[in-house]
Amino acid sequence: MKKYLFALGLMFAACGSTEEEPSIDVEACELIEQPASAVSANADRTMAPEITVGEVPYDVTGSATEMTYLRIDVDAPGEAVMFLKQANVSSGKYYFGTEVNNLPASEANENCPADIPDHYHVEFSDAGTYAIELNPIASKVTILIHPEEEGEHDH
Repeated sequence: MKKYLFALGLMFAACGSTEEEPSIDVEACELIEQPASAVSANADRTMAPEITVGEVPYDVTGSATEMTYLRIDVDAPGEAVMFLKQANVSSGKYYFGTEVNNLPASEANENCPADIPDHYHVEFSDAGTYAIELNPIASKVTILIHPEEEGEHDH
């Protein structure tokens, strides 16, 4: 197993604020650089480490030869944006129980394309536990998952 870095943060925008907040894409450019806590990804998605909702980034140890998984518990349906600091990290799949979901095509973050060459819009259709599938990775990479704000992205 090779170690690679994942920073994963789920942050929720304040409601009712009169101040204009930066867009998710702008905020991600700064947040993706935050220090991280250690966790080991698992090749068995039912045993994947739980990533807590909040602004906590993670150092993830994964495998250079097999797919690994991160688990995310979602309290309510919604959409999020997954920002990746390296291209081709995501397999393009995520799971809800045995249901396989495909991520839409990725794009670079227009505000910092060198720092975030891939980002995906993820739909969490129900409350519950999801597993994000990661390709075998032999280098450091950072992941940040941020809730999508209403009106931020058109499908």
